[in-house]
Amino acid sequence: DVTQKVADEIEKEYNDALLKSLYELSPIGIALNDYHTGAFLEVNNKLIEPTGYTREEFLNLSYWDVTPKEYEKRETEALEQMQTLGYYKPFQKEYIKKDGSRYAVELRGVVVNRGSDDPKIWSFVEDISDKKAVENRLKISEETFRGSFQYAGIGMAIIGPKGEWLEVNNKLLDIVGYSKDELSKLAFQDITHPDDLEDDLALLHELIDGKRDHYQLEKRYYHKKGHIVHIILSVSLVKDNNGNVMHFISQIVDVSAAKNAEQKLIQSVAQNKAIMDAT
Repeated sequence: DVTQKVADEIEKEYNDALLKSLYELSPIGIALNDYHTGAFLEVNNKLIEPTGYTREEFLNLSYWDVTPKEYEKRETEALEQMQTLGYYKPFQKEYIKKDGSRYAVELRGVVVNRGSDDPKIWSFVEDISDKKAVENRLKISEETFRGSFQYAGIGMAIIGPKGEWLEVNNKLLDIVGYSKDELSKLAFQDITHPDDLEDDLALLHELIDGKRDHYQLEKRYYHKKGHIVHIILSVSLVKDNNGNVMHFISQIVDVSAAKNAEQKLIQSVAQNKAIMDAT
């Protein structure tokens, strides 16, 4: 039937055009490589964009040409996966640009015409350099915070929603006399003087309810050896994107020495007054 044949040809042309559009407009790079040599046979624009090559230049390369030597073992593993599975699992590596610089990519792919004399590899190649840059900045930020946290001259702690000690620095351990492992089995309520706990919890709930963005108060901890430690506590709150409490950040300054000196001064003044009154 001529009409049906024409309709089938139109549908085929439409499907071919649709696939070509999806191929060229894909948000990630797509490449067709020769299974045996690694030569690039077809590439879309998204794959070429970061490389600095023209399409003609890139099609004269193989994936070995754009892969740094240190990733060759991983490439070989991907080839072995294709032999046994018919595809290779996602992995990350770098591509070499025309100017010699590198950028990070994540690849996954599948073998076509497997078992024939002319197998090929379809690969999906995502440029993850921006993602890696963000991860590196975050890592630097975390390392900077961790260093500042761990070696701060005051006690610092990350407290869980129920009052549990999630992270503590060395200075805090010195202040309360507990080891990190011992403190991790307690909550801040366990070492807070009972007379100070109510005020502390009231301020904590105001923080959770958004009535304040931080609070500070003077309170007392029980040292592991049983004596009182006077501190000034400053607390702020970290919430997730849904507004749920993730943790509290606490800064603890030991003011016991100042408190003891103040008490001795008060006692001395009282004694002197008593002597003066007696004379």
